[in-house]
Amino acid sequence: MLLKGAVDTVGDMVGGYSGYNPVANQYYGPGEQQGAMWRTVSTLGLTAVPEIQGVFGKTAGQTTDVAGLFRRTENVGDFADLKVPMQMRYVEQAAEDGGVGLQGVKVRIVRDPDLIGKNLYGYTHPNGSIDLYPDAFTDTEQLVKTLGHERTHTMQIDIFGHPNTYGDGTMRQLMLNENAAHGIENSFWQYYPQNNSGKLEQFR
Repeated sequence: MLLKGAVDTVGDMVGGYSGYNPVANQYYGPGEQQGAMWRTVSTLGLTAVPEIQGVFGKTAGQTTDVAGLFRRTENVGDFADLKVPMQMRYVEQAAEDGGVGLQGVKVRIVRDPDLIGKNLYGYTHPNGSIDLYPDAFTDTEQLVKTLGHERTHTMQIDIFGHPNTYGDGTMRQLMLNENAAHGIENSFWQYYPQNNSGKLEQFR
């Protein structure tokens, strides 16, 4: 399973992630906001809850989306340029095709138009739940990579605990684990052609 490779990649790195949390409006230092640091968003143990316009339950298979977007096959309005529909069924299909196991993981889709084009893709909460931001739905490749990246973070937390328990070493561990998740995410996309169901090809 690809996620086993992600854990192997982590090595002595411990749980957590790094970047910018647009909800809490907190950043890294100026020199640390490059490349992989944008991939995931978090704060040091802060559990800020973003305003969610669509909440999806994996077992229930239904949404409380007030915009009435459930079961749409394309995005509308501010999100029309995003190729993959912002629906849980497409998230689940991307995870399956990319070899990302989401069993037991709560995933939420955040429909905030202010985040479009910000190169912010996902946020893994300290409890292991995942938020997906609009740019994650840019195309199939981005969605698969984002899911693999964030799922790696949930495994880091499960195995090593949250980084805010490491005192003065917290920032170092955040950066190490962000680099590990960034390094493994392309493996999920490489796996995709071997396991491709064809259901997401139109969104590539």
